[in-house]
Amino acid sequence: MALALIMVGIFSEDYGAIHRFWATVFFILLLIFIAVTNIALKNHINYMIEIWYYTFISITIDLIFMFTFSIGVHLPILEWLAVLSGLIWLGLIGYNTLKLEKPQYQ
Repeated sequence: MALALIMVGIFSEDYGAIHRFWATVFFILLLIFIAVTNIALKNHINYMIEIWYYTFISITIDLIFMFTFSIGVHLPILEWLAVLSGLIWLGLIGYNTLKLEKPQYQ
């Protein structure tokens, strides 16, 4: 996934087909990564269930973007929302991890 993101940065939209190829690879891998990670963490005792539900929102946005792009409708806002929802998901995972590491005093 990191390589695909690097290649998207190297081959900007000016490169046309090469950029679209690497962007497609990135969004497919992002979708797979979020889904697999969420499934793996779901049964963890301290996993926040809100993140589980938010993941479906993120996956839905990503799927809508990929579908509209594949039929030839290019809406840049959907691309931005797909990236933003992935970053928010990553932030939520980071927050959940930070919450686990703090001692719980009662």
